[in-house]
Amino acid sequence: VTLELLSYGYDLTSPQAAPDRRQIQRAAGGRPVIAGGGALDGREMFSASNSVFGLEDGQVVGRFDKIYLVPFGEYFPLVQPLAPLYRTVFGWFGYPLLQSRPPGRVAAPITVAGTSHAAYICYESVFPQVARTMVARGAQVLVNVSNDAWFGSGGGARQHFDMGTLRAIETRRYLLRGGNDGVTAAVDPLGRTLRELPRGARGALTVPYG
Repeated sequence: VTLELLSYGYDLTSPQAAPDRRQIQRAAGGRPVIAGGGALDGREMFSASNSVFGLEDGQVVGRFDKIYLVPFGEYFPLVQPLAPLYRTVFGWFGYPLLQSRPPGRVAAPITVAGTSHAAYICYESVFPQVARTMVARGAQVLVNVSNDAWFGSGGGARQHFDMGTLRAIETRRYLLRGGNDGVTAAVDPLGRTLRELPRGARGALTVPYG
């Protein structure tokens, strides 16, 4: 299975996205892919879900919507009663009044290429219950896609990765992690990093697991 990290504002579920889904898989040599993306589900663009999808034969075969959203990044507390304040702040950056992204409800694995994956998003890796629930529901390997670019050159990205390796130890599962700015790595069930890309490096890892 190939991991891809895409902008979560992109709707991979729409019929119009079929050529893009096929292109993603072609870039992965035609193999099944777990990709980050979004889904509008009838909503406006600014309220797309933050999701992970399983892709096979150009089709979406599984989906997980992020449950634990980032305050003031993915959801805006009291956005309706405080709409004038939010509208002013967003206006400083040239945005309209943004709406909160809808949270996921169910921590269910994604089955791709006959393997059940506990696929979760970004800082959900620090919540033990997400991976633990999916493993209890049959997940055989952990998958974490993450956007850590906003950490910049500081130590936040490494700390995030280190915290996430605990999920591999707790569940006794391999962890495959794809990050747009690092850390992209594979971790074994004892928390040992098997392979890792340098932060900021563009590339891919081939890692046996299971």
